[in-house]
Amino acid sequence: MKILRVKAVADRLGYAVPSIWRKAKDEADFPQPVRIGPKCTGWIESEVDAYIRRKVAEARSGQTAEAA
Repeated sequence: MKILRVKAVADRLGYAVPSIWRKAKDEADFPQPVRIGPKCTGWIESEVDAYIRRKVAEARSGQTAEAA
């Protein structure tokens, strides 16, 4: 299992770092961060990859998260 820091998640998704924190707070289907130390948080790589696959599948099928 690999842990990604917020910058790596932002780079994979093409978002700014503050957007990643906002998505984690506001979007129920967005992967949740895991605390890995007192001042260190990361995301499980496989969960981020699954999120990307879901979004691609939704886009290709013409669905949105709200319509699903």
